[in-house]
Amino acid sequence: MNILFLVIYYIKCGINILLAKIINLFKKVNEDKKIIKCNSKKLSDYLYLIKLEGTYYEMGCQYGELMKDLIKEEIEKFIKFITENQDVFFSKMNPILKKKLKKDANIMDASFQMYLNCLYFIPEEHIDFYKGMAEKAEIDYNKLVSTNFFFELMENHCIMYSHLTDKGMLSIRTLDLYSPLFNQCLTVFKPKNKNKYTSLGFSFWFGQVTAISEKYLMLGESFYDYNLGKDERKGVPFWLVFHKIMAEANSIQDAKEIMKNIKRMGNLEISVTDCKNNQAAIFKYSSSVLDQHLNLNNKNTAIYSVTPKEKSRFEKYKNNFKTAEEAIHNMLPMVKSGELHIMMYYDNYLYVSVTTEYLQSFNNDFVKLKFEDLFKDLTK
Repeated sequence: MNILFLVIYYIKCGINILLAKIINLFKKVNEDKKIIKCNSKKLSDYLYLIKLEGTYYEMGCQYGELMKDLIKEEIEKFIKFITENQDVFFSKMNPILKKKLKKDANIMDASFQMYLNCLYFIPEEHIDFYKGMAEKAEIDYNKLVSTNFFFELMENHCIMYSHLTDKGMLSIRTLDLYSPLFNQCLTVFKPKNKNKYTSLGFSFWFGQVTAISEKYLMLGESFYDYNLGKDERKGVPFWLVFHKIMAEANSIQDAKEIMKNIKRMGNLEISVTDCKNNQAAIFKYSSSVLDQHLNLNNKNTAIYSVTPKEKSRFEKYKNNFKTAEEAIHNMLPMVKSGELHIMMYYDNYLYVSVTTEYLQSFNNDFVKLKFEDLFKDLTK
């Protein structure tokens, strides 16, 4: 285990938590109006905008070519991190997967085994993206999928929050994830004959944990605190299910049907918000359970997924945040969530913040983007 990294990481977390209210006084929201005609752009420190179109193989090629140097650098950094800390990750690994590994297996072996467990169920177009990305970025395919499927070995808690305000939907997704500092990409996908959509995540990761489509459907997930049933560790990872929902669903019901009919895995809560039609739902999600247990309605104008420790505070304040600015300056300093990134939708704008060298995303400046502009003029 890399003790020094662990100490430094938690010192950074502690300082950000302690100083959240003070840092909040200097936090800004900066609107970027120059994203329509660019296919790639650096939006802020550690945050890129990338636009892709075509088949998934073609989009993988485009992404690999555009981000080649960064992908190579950050994959090696990521492998070093998970290798140095593999004892920690092995201790948290599902025993079903552990039994399939040789005695001398390392964390990359475990990640590749996770990929093999899922391979039969994964849509071919998603495999095509990995092939195109590996080819153009000049990265070994097995190394690429192993780093990507590592994320299916781990669990994380986050916040998902949807509130129907006087101006429509306010939808927020924060991501808490223990990791070194990496660049992140707001990637816009325009697959042939499907919905356009955008996701936010690591530069070397094709999966989605935070996403929104041109149909105004926004997705997020969090590990569920209680066991929803046996997890066979075989199926389609939720972060690839999200790609299918984004590309094909036009409503929460469509998203539900996709989740119902796919080979699910995990122990999660998944949030689906229809920001255009002012609807939202949160699902309990596992291989054996798909339960739409929370819904936005007249009696329940704000729904959310948080840890049990956060629930009492959210019940008290859940209706107090009615604009993006109020959420940024009032909610985030209170909940202090967003070790990795934050995305929110409000009043036809997308707000994005990522963690940088010293500030975690809940303390950092936000980039404000006109929602429709993300999907315009993808062709060069």
